[in-house]
Amino acid sequence: GFGVGIGTKLFVAMFGVLPEIETSSAPLLLVGAALLISPATFMVLFGARPRAFFWIFAASALTYVCARMGAATMGPELGAFLGSFALGVASNGLARWRRHPTSLTLVPGLIMLVPGSLGFQSLSALLSHNVVSGMEAAFFMLMVAVSIVTGLLMANAAISPRKAL
Repeated sequence: GFGVGIGTKLFVAMFGVLPEIETSSAPLLLVGAALLISPATFMVLFGARPRAFFWIFAASALTYVCARMGAATMGPELGAFLGSFALGVASNGLARWRRHPTSLTLVPGLIMLVPGSLGFQSLSALLSHNVVSGMEAAFFMLMVAVSIVTGLLMANAAISPRKAL
């Protein structure tokens, strides 16, 4: 938050007004490349073994696809719920079947769902003295986070891992 505030103030001091940037959805080719690269970065980040790449990739792809399909049909909050529910069920089932920690696939999949950009938008709006827009983004981020947690709780009720780790 501090870095965003300092960067904004420096930019305005040097160049004047902040430019308006329109967002658009990423092309399918870029999304596919990101879905291939992300599991490799998660493996490095979490110190996973190379043989876990397929499972991390599958969990990340399942989460992304379910969240996007859910968001397209039921809205972003329910899309996050559907993505986390599918991830939780798949991770718990895989942990029971392969006898490895649930977190091997659960944590990388959750990173695909975390609404960090919404927090950034909220903070940026608040720093620009646009309180209403900032609070709307913060509330939306909170609703998405609650949807993720609810999906994981429902997944643990549907199928629990063999043991708690």
